[in-house]
Amino acid sequence: MVKKLILVSGLVLVGMGGLLCTSSCGLQCELTPSLEMVTAAIEGDSRITLHYFERFPYMWKATDGIQGLTAEPVAQVFQAADIPFSWQNTPPKRQIYLLEENQGRDCLLGWFKKPSREECGAFTLPIYQDYPTVALARVTDERLISGGTVSETLSTPALTLLVKAGFSYGSFLDAQIAECAPVCITTTVGNVKMLRMLQAGRADYFFIAPEEAEGLFKDGPLPRADFKLVHFADMPPGEKRYLWCSHQVEESIIEQLNVAIRHSITETVWTD
Repeated sequence: MVKKLILVSGLVLVGMGGLLCTSSCGLQCELTPSLEMVTAAIEGDSRITLHYFERFPYMWKATDGIQGLTAEPVAQVFQAADIPFSWQNTPPKRQIYLLEENQGRDCLLGWFKKPSREECGAFTLPIYQDYPTVALARVTDERLISGGTVSETLSTPALTLLVKAGFSYGSFLDAQIAECAPVCITTTVGNVKMLRMLQAGRADYFFIAPEEAEGLFKDGPLPRADFKLVHFADMPPGEKRYLWCSHQVEESIIEQLNVAIRHSITETVWTD
C-alpha cells in the first residue's frame, strides 16, 4: 500500500484511511485525508483556547462542564459575543509561558492585572471581584487575630508567611510584602498542601480570598475547626480578576468580549 504525502503549511501529513498524522507519529493510516481535514490544517482552528486550572470555587471541572465563580460568567460572555472557544486545563506556569511565546489564540481565566503582564498580553474588562483578602492561620495561634493591620503582621519576625511561587496577591499586598520583607517560605504546592504546611507548623499564615478559603474546606481533608480567617483593618476591597489574552487575539475580539462583559456582568465589577 502506497502512502500519500501531503504538504500543508510546512507539515508533512501522512494520509491513509481517513486519518491524518505527521510522518513522525509512527501510526499506520489507511485512507486519503478528507477535504475537511486538509482545510482545517491549512486554516487552523479559529477558536480561542480558554485556559483554566482547578481552583475551587473559581474554576473546576464538573460532570456537566467547567464551573465556578469565574468560569461560568466567562463562558456566558463568550457565548453572548458569539466567539467560539474551547476549555483547556493548563498549569499556571505553563499558561504564562504560552502568553510569552505568543504562538496561539490563548486567553487565561481569572488573573490579576499588573503592568508587567500587559507586555505579553491584553486584558479584558474585569470579570470578577474578590472579597477583601484574609489570612488563613491555625485556630490556636493567638499571635494572629482579626482587627490589626497588614504591616503589623508582616513586620512580626516570629511569624512566617507562606507564599505561592509566581502568584500575585494584588497590588496592595504585593507592595506590603516587598516593603515589610517578612520571614517567608515560597512554595509551588496547591492550597490544600499549604494548609497542611500550616497544620504542621512549617509556616504560620498565608493570604487568600475568603471565598477561596471557605472552598478549601468543602469536602476537603482538613477540618474547618482547626483553622481561622484573620481579617485586617486596612485591607482594601478585593482584587479584580480578568481575562488575560495573548497578542494573537485580535483587538476586535477583546472589544467584543468587553461589550459582552458590560452587558452580562455587574457594573461594579467591570468598572475600573
